[in-house]
Amino acid sequence: MQRRQVIVFKNYVLLAAAFVAAGVGFAMSGPFEPGSVVILFWIISPYLYFLLATYLFERLTSVTQVPAIGLVISFLMLGFTLITYPSVLFGDHNSSTEGLIFIFIPFWLYVGSTALGGLGLLVAWLSNRYPDGM
Repeated sequence: MQRRQVIVFKNYVLLAAAFVAAGVGFAMSGPFEPGSVVILFWIISPYLYFLLATYLFERLTSVTQVPAIGLVISFLMLGFTLITYPSVLFGDHNSSTEGLIFIFIPFWLYVGSTALGGLGLLVAWLSNRYPDGM
């Protein structure tokens, strides 16, 4: 795939993950309240953060593997979203603390995407710096 196609595909994967997360959050929130907007923004903010971070890294670094790293991490974010959020939507709703998923999952998406992105950039930078090994 061309670099531009990888970037566009990564953006679509992040958009799909944000739609799933926002859809589940909207379905679980009940009647509309002003606080719902804040929670919905918190739910989709890790995807916006990662989109902005990869955009900046694609423009400001010389590491050519950044779009591929971003695509892999966006697929991991989508997978994590598809595993966690629908389980609450289609669950039995017996737990009084199941709503905490909407607080902690975005937090873990922030931590995980930042850690994996940093690790991917480090590995790509090292592989570019030492192409023949050490």
